[in-house]
Amino acid sequence: MNEEIIVLKTCPSMSGRSNLTYQIGSKGEEVCIRLVENSAGGIFHKDWISLAQVEAVLSSAESPFTSTALYDLFRGKSINTAAFILAVLLKEGLIQSTQGKKGNILSSSTEFKKSIENLKVSG
Repeated sequence: MNEEIIVLKTCPSMSGRSNLTYQIGSKGEEVCIRLVENSAGGIFHKDWISLAQVEAVLSSAESPFTSTALYDLFRGKSINTAAFILAVLLKEGLIQSTQGKKGNILSSSTEFKKSIENLKVSG
């Protein structure tokens, strides 16, 4: 991916046992995310993943969903990646934890995408 924007952020993992560093980038209209570092040293896949691809998988998953919904996106790669990506989505407000049930549900990505657009304009 030829990055127009790279934003470096951190968030706790879903378990709260480590901190994840990730990047958000865009190429034209496509927004992508990639994991960069895990403070606990757990292995993960470092390539860019399209947010649209992640949203498509999660929107077709049974709700509430867990990281297993993303396993097919990372087949043959570290199983940690799916849970780490969920942690990023939670931090960015793209998913939310369910009350009283194990799992997560999708949130609107409108505000997140507006913030990326604002970065493009100000960058």
